[in-house]
Amino acid sequence: MQDAFLLFNQAISLFGSLIAGLWDLKTTEIPDEIPVLIASLGIFSWFIYMLSFGDVYPLMLSLLIGTLFLLFGFILYKLGQWGGGDAALLGAIGYSLPFLEINQPFLGISQAINFVFNLFVFGAIWVIIYVIFITILNRRVLLEFKKKVEKDFFVKMLIFFMIFSFFLSFLSPIFFIFGCYAFLFLFVLYAKVLEKTVFIKRIPTSKLKVGDVLLKSKVWVGITQEELEKIRKEKKYVLIKEGVRFGIAFFIALVFTLFFENFSVIDLYLMILGLR
Repeated sequence: MQDAFLLFNQAISLFGSLIAGLWDLKTTEIPDEIPVLIASLGIFSWFIYMLSFGDVYPLMLSLLIGTLFLLFGFILYKLGQWGGGDAALLGAIGYSLPFLEINQPFLGISQAINFVFNLFVFGAIWVIIYVIFITILNRRVLLEFKKKVEKDFFVKMLIFFMIFSFFLSFLSPIFFIFGCYAFLFLFVLYAKVLEKTVFIKRIPTSKLKVGDVLLKSKVWVGITQEELEKIRKEKKYVLIKEGVRFGIAFFIALVFTLFFENFSVIDLYLMILGLR
């Protein structure tokens, strides 16, 4: 009977994050209703659990981790790294707490930490896949990056260091790690070229729509209907920005965390270095 509460929260978190991720891919935003529903059902279920079994621990842990997740997501949102829907979805998963082991009090906290690490690693992998897909659709990004490589000696040396490190990786795993770091640094430089080439657009205000994010906006929040009407009266053209549709990464990280309960990408990293 007790496990039914755990399975319920796992189900709503998995299904809710999947719907949110697919919706984000289609529309570039996560509806507020999805995180609110996940969080509400999660908190309510652990409240019923408390009344049924007299155990307040799951409810308290749900409120604690959910609030911490939400605050962390809000910080990333204010820094302009995440959209509001991403922050809300992280908090909702925390409130639902699908990785809680009822008979092992501290394992829930450990898995919550693992989930965050997994989210950022799988999120980075997803971003790379997404950027590759965008590049296939917009070949001029490669041409712009090629120009940057030709002009920038530092980028040339970074590429050489990456290739050299991967070549020597058969001698020691540390060279493979160095190569990965160099690749990530190059990827950041490439992403900046991609942003200027594809993700920043100048469009007529007649094509501007509710939910579009203005380039001047410091946070990832779309314009409202009232703002849209005002902009159309004042301007003929505006600059808008798009970003990687990150929502599906929550579902991927959640699946990994639930199926590999006591294993995280940090463990994999330590295994590569031979430290575990």
